[in-house]
Amino acid sequence: MRTLNKLLTLAMALVVPLCTRAQTEIEPNDGSTTANMLTYNTAMSGSMGACSPTDNSGDYFRADVTQQGQLRVQSSMSNTGTTDLEVTFRVRHSSTAVLATYTLTAGANGVPVSDSFQFPCQGGTGTYYITLENPSTTVCTNYSFSYDFVAPVFGNDPEPNDGNTTAVTVPVNTQQVGQINFHYGDNSDYYRLDLPTHGVLNIQWEAENVGASGTVAVTLRNSFTSAIQTWNLPVGTGSVPASQTVSIDCRSNTGFYYLSMVSSNCGVSYRFSYTVTPPVFANDVEPNDGSTTAIVLPHSHLPRVDQLLHLHGEFGLLPH
Repeated sequence: MRTLNKLLTLAMALVVPLCTRAQTEIEPNDGSTTANMLTYNTAMSGSMGACSPTDNSGDYFRADVTQQGQLRVQSSMSNTGTTDLEVTFRVRHSSTAVLATYTLTAGANGVPVSDSFQFPCQGGTGTYYITLENPSTTVCTNYSFSYDFVAPVFGNDPEPNDGNTTAVTVPVNTQQVGQINFHYGDNSDYYRLDLPTHGVLNIQWEAENVGASGTVAVTLRNSFTSAIQTWNLPVGTGSVPASQTVSIDCRSNTGFYYLSMVSSNCGVSYRFSYTVTPPVFANDVEPNDGSTTAIVLPHSHLPRVDQLLHLHGEFGLLPH
């Protein structure tokens, strides 16, 4: 719809924080097939109701996203009546099914009012529709709005990594960040751990989301992806990370391990690292797991052999 006062529309467009030049709606845009495309963090202005010309239909806009976090819409709106009006915004799935509904204020007497909402646990790679519903058929409502994402505390992980064939290798003593279970994202992350030595594997964990506290199921797997141990590690609430350290002994560096993650919470960001605490005594010379490869121990020197015998069979030959 064309605005009653183009200067007013331009002025309101400048109120919304911008990174690029403002846009103006193009009619018709009253359905998903004719929705106007939104540019990230760029104001879109328009009007509806008893404007010139009058159009009492709603307005459809499309956003193709790749970010994750809280979907934020910021508006600056006014109407020609004498009282404030509440304008209904609906965030829709790519199928146009409604995901969430919010109301933002359009100021009375042509005076713009700034307002906003934040929709948590959104994004990934996909399409949203944002629709505005006409609040009145007797006055003209002028609007300007933009969308962006409020980023989680920790950054995203390299995708795809939702299975062992695409697992990301994480070096020892190195922090790895990631995000899991956002609306258009996945709920499975895999990492590969190559331990530098035998010993105790220690995993340091932090995670947060905007909503309620919860857990992420973190599973240590062998090189065949069979589960060895699962920990339900904490997710902090209100964007404040919760932390925990877990350990598992008797880990070998002969092969490698996978660490997989599945979240019971929506929109989680996390960070983890791992260390290995080596045994007190050094390893023996391998291979020596049978009589044919047994290590000869001389009469005059009997070294300590209480090393890593629990990891695999060890043989030593004691001379008579």
